[in-house]
Amino acid sequence: MFDPIGNSKTIAYTLNRTPKVVSSHELSPSPQQEIPASAVNDSAALYRIIPNQQHVYKLIGRGMGTPSKLLFWNAGPIRRFFSSLFTGIPAPLLRMYAHQADLLRVPGMQADWARLLFEVGIRNPSELEQYAGNGIGSKIQRGALYGILTAKAIELAATEGRSYSPPSLEDLVQIASYSRGVGKKVS
Repeated sequence: MFDPIGNSKTIAYTLNRTPKVVSSHELSPSPQQEIPASAVNDSAALYRIIPNQQHVYKLIGRGMGTPSKLLFWNAGPIRRFFSSLFTGIPAPLLRMYAHQADLLRVPGMQADWARLLFEVGIRNPSELEQYAGNGIGSKIQRGALYGILTAKAIELAATEGRSYSPPSLEDLVQIASYSRGVGKKVS
């Protein structure tokens, strides 16, 4: 659509799927609305989500050198079986790594956070989505999750000898809101 002033108009859909006519400058995100990229194609993220470096070398050697490729080849039980056969890594460990790679699909998610979230029981973005509301219940749940993540970071640092940085409360709010609609891929 085109209006007489010269602004091009586009039909955009709001969150509740109702159409709304907006101008082109409303569609581009402002700097404070910029959505960060996900770390799913970052090969360095594998070293942060997988504590056993020998497994990382085996995965890279078999063509699973990024979290997205790891997720693709280990999302279902049949592919996971063949990945286990080719890499020598047990299928339950491959499933654990795939869950962490699935969490990395959330924009703004860091590898350390994905590892911590998996360790406290959040297996995929759809489970993280329940912490995204603005209600008092969601805020209390986020606060409890923040405390649990901090405690888990200390525990893992003591047992594995690596430092883990938990997300701040603001980061937790942000990644929980970005997880809406991402869904899960690992079965």
